[in-house]
Amino acid sequence: MNEETKNVVHSIRYGLCTLYLQFNDRRREEGNIWYYERRRDHFAVW
Repeated sequence: MNEETKNVVHSIRYGLCTLYLQFNDRRREEGNIWYYERRRDHFAVW
């Protein structure tokens, strides 16, 4: 896979993950925010 394609795939994955996490954050208690912040860190390097 060339670099440009990799960047596009990463952007799509990151965008979907971010949307998913934001959607879930609205449905969670405040106590779970830390967990989702950690997940965002994970997806940032994914």
